[in-house]
Amino acid sequence: MGGGRRHLIPTTVYDREERNQRGRRTDGRNLLDEWVHDKKTRDLNAEYVWNKAQFDKVDPRHTDYLLGIFGYSHLDFEVDRNKGPTGDPSLAEMTVKAIQILRKNPHGFFLMVEAGRIDHAHHHNNGRRALEEIAALDETVQSALNITSPTDTLYVLTADHSHVFTLGGDNTPRGHPVTGFDTEISDLDGKPYTTLLYGNGPGYAHTTPTGRQDLTGFNTQDINFVQQAAVPRKYETHGGEDVPVYAQGPGAHLFSGTVEQTYIAHAIAHAACIAEDNTHCEKPPSDDACAAAPGPAPAPTARRPLGQVTPTVEDQKQHTRDPWAWNAGTRAWAWTSYHALSLLMLPVVLVFR
Repeated sequence: MGGGRRHLIPTTVYDREERNQRGRRTDGRNLLDEWVHDKKTRDLNAEYVWNKAQFDKVDPRHTDYLLGIFGYSHLDFEVDRNKGPTGDPSLAEMTVKAIQILRKNPHGFFLMVEAGRIDHAHHHNNGRRALEEIAALDETVQSALNITSPTDTLYVLTADHSHVFTLGGDNTPRGHPVTGFDTEISDLDGKPYTTLLYGNGPGYAHTTPTGRQDLTGFNTQDINFVQQAAVPRKYETHGGEDVPVYAQGPGAHLFSGTVEQTYIAHAIAHAACIAEDNTHCEKPPSDDACAAAPGPAPAPTARRPLGQVTPTVEDQKQHTRDPWAWNAGTRAWAWTSYHALSLLMLPVVLVFR
């Protein structure tokens, strides 16, 4: 789910919403029609939607495949999003719907969610919109936590880069608006400056022949306010410092210290027991241990993901059925592998308007 419909339809087809805009595919293929045709041909429970009204009608209980392309280009910023029936679902709503569909899989699932418009706002030195997008990501994370369990779900939150974005000020007490001015003026040019600033970008254009533009009287908390920047550039650049990685759930201990970015994918695979080498994964109780408990021995099971507790002999005595055993319908009585594995990344490309 996301945006970017222009990349899925050919140049001969006009967009459903931006009716004066054509697709950008030069190979003549309409990937949206192809997706729908493929799912119908195979008689699968699939839905293609392109606005919020259609999205809201999707029943996760009866949907196994969902394609939601809600914009010709990038998705709108959250503060600009049309929240009505003809508009788009929020990032949190898309995430919840995705989990509701994917968690029906008895083998668990991997879900990646990206709040990509944080990056876009920073490139325009628009600090307020960037922070509003972070708030939307925070709501998304909380929504995912509300409908999953940390006992069988690994959540990983990170970014692929930083920005030349600073939060400073000589005197900004608790409760002071982060998008406002420092309570002190510059001790060199005698002009006010904002708590949020950028190292480079279009904000440099706010200068005068006599020096930095005087922001006195400006509403720096306006959603369209552009922060000042030290070096002129058409678009602000990424930063070079390390970015944090936060994790919670089984295998979260793997995400600590300073690591290369490529390590993260391997750590996720390791924690989920989907790596090539799964010898570290916990095994079901041995036949000897099961034989010590009265009653029938539990059926053989698959390896359990890292962090999932192995039932004790006492547990086996009270529950003769192995909680992780597969039944004839190949469904687990309790999840045997990852229930939900969410990689939530902050800036870049995947969420389109």
